Amino acid sequence: MDCISTECTSGCMCPQGLVSDGKGGCVKEDLCPCMHNGASYQPGDKIRVDCNTCTCKDRRWQCTSNQCQGTCAIYGDGHYITFDGKRFSFSGDCEYTLIQDYCSQNNENGTFRVITENIPCGTTGTTCSKAIKLFLGNNELKLSEGNYQVIQRDTGVEVPYQIRYMGIYLVIEANNGLILMWDKKTSMFIKLNPKFQGLVCGLCGNYDGNENNDFTTRSQAVVVDTLEFGNSWKVSPSCPDAVVTKDPCSSNPYRKSWAQRQCSIIQSTVFTACHSQVDPTPYYDACVTDSCACDTGGDCECFCTAVAAYAEACNEAGVCVAWRSPEICPLFCDFYNPPGECEWHYKPCGSPCMKTCRNPSGKCSSQIPALEGCYPKCPPEQPYFDEDSMTCVQRESCGCFDVQCSYNVHACSCTYQGNKYPYGTTIYNTTDGLGSCITAVCGENGTIHRDMYHCTTPATTTTTPEPTTTIFNFTTPSPKTTSRTTECGCHYNGKLFPRGSLLYNTTDGDDWCFTAFCNETCEIEKHSKHCHTTVSPPTTSAQTSTAVGPTTPGKTTTVKSTPTKTESSTAETSATAPTTSLPTTTPYKNCDHLTPPRKHGESWHFGNCTIATCQGGSNITLEPVPCEPVTKPQCANGLPPLAKYDESGCCVRYECQCVCYGWGDPHYVTFDGQYYGFQGNCTYVLVKQIIPKYDNFTVIIDNYNCHSEDGLSCPRSLTIYYKSYEVILDQRTINGITTNLIYVNQKRIIPAYKNSVFTITSSGIDMVLEIPEINALVSFKGLTFSIFLPYSLFHHNTEGQCGTCDNTRKNDCRLPNGQIDPSCPDMANHWRIHDKNKPYCDTTTTVQPPVTPLPPRTTETPICNPVICEIIYGKVFEECRTVIPALPFYEACRFDVCHMPHTKIGCSSLQAYAALCASVGVCVDWRSATGGECDYNCSATKVYKPCGPAVQPTCNARYNEKFIQQNSREQTSDFTEGCFCPQGTILFNSFSDICVPSCGVSVPKDTCELCQCSYEVDPNTRLNIIACDPMRCDKNCQLGFTYQAVPGQCCGQCVQDSCVIMLPDHTVHVIEPGDTWSPAGDKCVKYECVKIEDQFVPVEAKTTCPLFNRKDCTPGTERIAPDGCCHVCVPIPRNCNIKTNTTYITNNGCQSSKPVDITSCGGSCGTYSMYSVEANTMDHTCSCCQEMDTTQKQVQMVCPDGTTFSHSYTYVEKCGCKEIECEDRDTQQSTSKGQEPSKSSKGRKVYRRRR
Repeated sequence: MDCISTECTSGCMCPQGLVSDGKGGCVKEDLCPCMHNGASYQPGDKIRVDCNTCTCKDRRWQCTSNQCQGTCAIYGDGHYITFDGKRFSFSGDCEYTLIQDYCSQNNENGTFRVITENIPCGTTGTTCSKAIKLFLGNNELKLSEGNYQVIQRDTGVEVPYQIRYMGIYLVIEANNGLILMWDKKTSMFIKLNPKFQGLVCGLCGNYDGNENNDFTTRSQAVVVDTLEFGNSWKVSPSCPDAVVTKDPCSSNPYRKSWAQRQCSIIQSTVFTACHSQVDPTPYYDACVTDSCACDTGGDCECFCTAVAAYAEACNEAGVCVAWRSPEICPLFCDFYNPPGECEWHYKPCGSPCMKTCRNPSGKCSSQIPALEGCYPKCPPEQPYFDEDSMTCVQRESCGCFDVQCSYNVHACSCTYQGNKYPYGTTIYNTTDGLGSCITAVCGENGTIHRDMYHCTTPATTTTTPEPTTTIFNFTTPSPKTTSRTTECGCHYNGKLFPRGSLLYNTTDGDDWCFTAFCNETCEIEKHSKHCHTTVSPPTTSAQTSTAVGPTTPGKTTTVKSTPTKTESSTAETSATAPTTSLPTTTPYKNCDHLTPPRKHGESWHFGNCTIATCQGGSNITLEPVPCEPVTKPQCANGLPPLAKYDESGCCVRYECQCVCYGWGDPHYVTFDGQYYGFQGNCTYVLVKQIIPKYDNFTVIIDNYNCHSEDGLSCPRSLTIYYKSYEVILDQRTINGITTNLIYVNQKRIIPAYKNSVFTITSSGIDMVLEIPEINALVSFKGLTFSIFLPYSLFHHNTEGQCGTCDNTRKNDCRLPNGQIDPSCPDMANHWRIHDKNKPYCDTTTTVQPPVTPLPPRTTETPICNPVICEIIYGKVFEECRTVIPALPFYEACRFDVCHMPHTKIGCSSLQAYAALCASVGVCVDWRSATGGECDYNCSATKVYKPCGPAVQPTCNARYNEKFIQQNSREQTSDFTEGCFCPQGTILFNSFSDICVPSCGVSVPKDTCELCQCSYEVDPNTRLNIIACDPMRCDKNCQLGFTYQAVPGQCCGQCVQDSCVIMLPDHTVHVIEPGDTWSPAGDKCVKYECVKIEDQFVPVEAKTTCPLFNRKDCTPGTERIAPDGCCHVCVPIPRNCNIKTNTTYITNNGCQSSKPVDITSCGGSCGTYSMYSVEANTMDHTCSCCQEMDTTQKQVQMVCPDGTTFSHSYTYVEKCGCKEIECEDRDTQQSTSKGQEPSKSSKGRKVYRRRR
């Protein structure tokens, strides 16, 4: 609204106390309208701005102060707008995490996760959202194909939520501050409470107010590439990475013009009111792209979704646009109207909060914007809208509600033995073995309905999250023996029970009891009731009853079963003839009451390692699964055999382990325990298959001379071949540091490493390769190696320096030609293979290495008796010696130490023995017993542990899941020696030695730096170096602003220093504070730049000129005022005034009782005569001073005779000049001479001469 100018001007003004309303009227100041987006609003009008409501009052907007939630938008073919406003497009054909609060700083205590499943929506590679999964506490909500499904999970806390339909949207509002709005197609808007700022992650960014770090990957790295960012949030790592997609319009050029024409509505006058609030350009570009991409059907849907996204953005900005029409993306709301009714109507910007059955109060969240769609207008007699039936109803028809949520009796779950079951689920379905089926079904309001009935038809299996068949143990007491004759009995489980006997009394574990009696008529009577009720059979004889708990009322289900009655008699000793009883025969019956039905004599696996057999009717016998007797074999290698279960999981068998290991210079122990020494310094086959069954599994060892004087050699590396992979395990000393080097197909990798075939892990000391397919494990520690193979797969099928695994040492020295060499050292040399790095090994004159037989034990004092080797027979290895023989390691230790110049070589024997002990679960802390001789120096950040985890946990949760939780070793134990993080710390990542107290995020040291992970590697930490550059501040300010530094902040800000106005002709002008400016074509408009609080505001003042009448001006004085706005002149002098005379009035001899004021008019009125150039004659103006306004007044008259009467007289109220006809005295004379008068204007006579 135009501001009021403080200048004084003449003209029509509003009366005192009123102001102009800008529309030609005058109103009180408190009734002035308010302006918003160029529109005028009357006092009391309300508008919605973001999540706040503003009311017009006293010319100002008074708004609520709600803290608005952030919004992330996903729409169309992979278009994203993060919470912090960053726009990007990403097309990936996988499931992706949109947003979650399970992030690094809150990885364990999250409450929600939103996942979108994308599918291709065209042939150009673009993708659309197909399904949405919302994990909310212990519930999973799946949104797809316009509907939703709720799945209850066992983990997580309860997070209350509400589901509502609002227009075309399905809205989920959770109590934790999450709102999800889905258009049931490809658009979704997620709103989050500000309390989540900086605590979320995913494709929607981290919601910290800074869009520059929105591309934060799952590993907490900030990247700039959209594909790298998007691919990091894949839910399944096996899903292929997204790649750059082709421009859809370039791929489909025939659709480009159509798409541009259709999408031009966004830039047309339809959305003009919104263009200044929301930039239409990115929405137009997205619309064109999407319309080109949808070339496999649904092209209009893609176009409509894109335009609807812009309309919703406008709606959020407070601009409502009715853009749909019968031709463009129509919504047919009449579909919901019953015949002859018209309740439903389309509303482009939603409807005021309605009273619904789920929301009877009619109060809606301020955070949910008005959403377009079809809305009903409920009549007063049915004011509530039932969102389930989509009809208007009375309040009584709404049902039950709780906290503004619909209370669905089917929504309650049942709890049974700690598990939850949804409504309608069969909790258990079993039989009692007497032809009765016992079932429990989850009913309304979480009530379990139990039933016991005759199994006349096969029961229907119900699919539930838990197994539906529960087997109760129906324990049968032994029937009592009696010496008297009974008339009948009941058969159960192959036993005969007399009348009154208790057949079974069991419970389902949830306070519900099942009992069966043999009643007086020898029918099996069954009862089902709460366990607090006393259950007793009829007592007509001296029978005992079983009471369970106190007597309380309860619902009882009684089922009578009529099995075969057996008339029997019991023989008694008598002096007369003996009595023989003949049992009656009964034909065999099938077990038809079972699911599935079983034939008589049929057996099947019953579970729990038992086999059930149908004996007829309800008689079923259970027997253990038969297993062959097993004995533990005596393993030739001295290792304990492993227990293996068959496919049923019931029967166990034992098999020896195929374990080959070597150490030192070097010493070998074959798979079957044959010890020998071999000092060859070439490359040899340790293990290969005699018959290649499992691809090309082979292990090669590379030896080198570690002491040239004695010709002793040590292992350098192992090479493992399997399928198409070559894995090299090597250990070298680099810059004085022992370093593990692992190569996969000639490419170095950093453990832990895992692919579809094998896993490689390392504790710092050892390197372990596991191949789950063949259950093989290969370990290498520099001087020590070990190979574990399953006997069931490799028995009688290995050869090489490790020998043949067949639990006998006779054939361990097998040559490549299959013959057996009596000497294993001789055999070992024959397994030499070509190595291009060792040409000396290929000569035919290679000297055979010396044979090193096992030194004999003698009672003589040895010349060399190293102390370090005695540790093997000390207390440290005491527990292990009972499992694994120590002699080979002891003798090898003595040999190495006595033939090498230093005793440290003996550590390898102790290490090899300790590693083998660990493989069978015996932890040996042996290094501490060597007096520092065998200490292992870990990096400064780690400490040595003799029995740490095989894989150390890190701050990478995915790494832990992949290498720890999903890994289970069968051949060896899950601990090993190595370097580990100290107590109370955790390894930061798998490829560094950095231990941190808690997992966090590395941040730049200076807030004025932008950092990213570079490809340069720090030689100390082996981590990629974070490269930081000074933040580039945008110093380009818009017109009217200047850039100013802000103390304490990295970048300054643009501060307003002048006013900017844009005229209707789109020209822009800058006005400095205190200055005024007027447009060249309209000097009556004046703009002034004034400062209001902290803003410079242009104030527009419009001067309204008074009515200008040239007749009131002194001729020749007309001109334009100095400001160039109004016409002014010197007015004609006028002194026509009211004159007052006080006197007595007389009338017919009577006189007024008192003097009265008599008014009259007098003065000049500007009569003049002047020559008129236009008329070419004299122009005369005549004006008389006379009354303009009069009234009649009364006065009391008094006559001489004393009588009085009322007299009326005229009183002049106003005088003025009045133009009259000027009578020229020569008029008659002039007329007679051929002239005629002509009236040129009122009060004027102009005479023109005839021609």
